[in-house]
Amino acid sequence: MKTGLLIIVGFVMAGYILPSYAELESVSYEFPKYISPSNESKPGSTDYFSNPDFEIYKIKEQRHEFFIPYSITNTKLYNLTIDCPSRVMVLDIEPTKTEGILTIVIPRLLLDSKYGYEDDSFFILVDGQEVEFSEIENNLEVRVMEIPFSKNSSQIEIIVTILISQSNDPLKISPCGAGGTEKSPFYQLLSPLKQFKSGMPLNEIQCKDGLKLFKRNWEDHPVCVKDASIEKLTLRNYLYVPFGSSGEAPSDESESNLQEIVMANNMCQNNTITRNDTGTFLTCILSDNAKNIFELQSPVYKLETCTSMHGCGWQYVWTPQIQSDLISEEQKQQVIDQILHLPQTNNWPASPQLNHFLIFPNGDKWMANVEFYIAGVKMPQHNKCEYFDSVEINLETLDIQSGFRNFTNFETCKP
Repeated sequence: MKTGLLIIVGFVMAGYILPSYAELESVSYEFPKYISPSNESKPGSTDYFSNPDFEIYKIKEQRHEFFIPYSITNTKLYNLTIDCPSRVMVLDIEPTKTEGILTIVIPRLLLDSKYGYEDDSFFILVDGQEVEFSEIENNLEVRVMEIPFSKNSSQIEIIVTILISQSNDPLKISPCGAGGTEKSPFYQLLSPLKQFKSGMPLNEIQCKDGLKLFKRNWEDHPVCVKDASIEKLTLRNYLYVPFGSSGEAPSDESESNLQEIVMANNMCQNNTITRNDTGTFLTCILSDNAKNIFELQSPVYKLETCTSMHGCGWQYVWTPQIQSDLISEEQKQQVIDQILHLPQTNNWPASPQLNHFLIFPNGDKWMANVEFYIAGVKMPQHNKCEYFDSVEINLETLDIQSGFRNFTNFETCKP
């Protein structure tokens, strides 16, 4: 027999209400009516699903749908509910004219009674009165109870008992509605959308093994996807949802920063991410074989909150860090001279004036947008007396990426 201090988590019994945790006095209590074949879990399990004497009751709890095999004599079970905060399973049966027996298979990950790592007894009530019961099977997946009831019975309560050790060891709360992500005949993980619609917070939704949780950027619509689909979804404005308070920790550094790494790989394949007191930085490493006329350093980006008025594909963006002295004035003039030797400039009717010289990184490349203004001319069918034209040039190789317009029919005008 087990002896300990018993606290029954608050619940309503027929005719009266048990006192709260704070009000309940510590009493010595024995369990003379609890019969267990063994205190050790056995690996095997009877196949209740193929047994014609058993029916299957389905119940949704938190993230899972559970399948509870049961058999009952001389009446019918018409409702079964779980109150996880109170750790109580309530079974409503049709009132009987004779006595009967309920045999119920309780998946441990739906409801279990534990004291530390050891099995603890359940507390069984029939219409508010404690009854004898037998635990006829006990293995790693389930605990099977055989509960007798008298005639005219209408409700059976299966209650988790919580024992407080006299040595003040830490209290380990028994699981309720926990389920799992692996395959089991006793439960299945609901789809992410069904979990969300049932009221589960977005960051507590679970995916099946091998899948990761994302959501649409513009709404809370959860999806579970394979690793191979992550990059495509990121480009379609889906956001990675880090695991929240569901009890499972990220497996490693890359897992907890998955979205950050995906976006970094979209910027450039050969990269490093570093962190210091001033923030998180991405370096897109230049290839050792790349031509680098000005011997420029690899482009660096800083992780910052996205504030774009055009919308954000992720809540953060990689903002380029551009040194003011990236190239010298002599190197800048070398770039301009290279551009003005393009054949399209031969058709310009007047000398060009430099309008801007904008340096920017593009992944692992340094680029410049160089724009010129030509006074006194305009393009046909343009009302303004102005002409602007620009090129984009690779500052490492001085190769032109996009050139001037090939236009010759200018009109003179007065500014």
